[in-house]
Amino acid sequence: MDIVILDEAKKYLRVDDDSDDDFIQLCIDTSEGFLSDAITDFDTKINNTRFYNKAKLLILASVQDMYDNRQMTTKDNEKLKLLVQSFMLQMRHCTYEAEV
Repeated sequence: MDIVILDEAKKYLRVDDDSDDDFIQLCIDTSEGFLSDAITDFDTKINNTRFYNKAKLLILASVQDMYDNRQMTTKDNEKLKLLVQSFMLQMRHCTYEAEV
């Protein structure tokens, strides 16, 4: 399910040109997947309007963080950003089935 589409994300980011479309779409897909994997019964809950609106805003905020902070590290380059750490933790503990 596409919760956020590219044009919505670009509007939220205030991006007018198309040069970063592929990267922005990757951020959207990654954020939606992360949220879906993190929440039990996500596919059911997303049909509730209040849940959907919260999910959409959270995805947009996550996309903005990834877009604005592409370097993925803190100023001192010693720690990965919290978002990246969360992605890695979830990926370690989630079971993914092969897609056909």
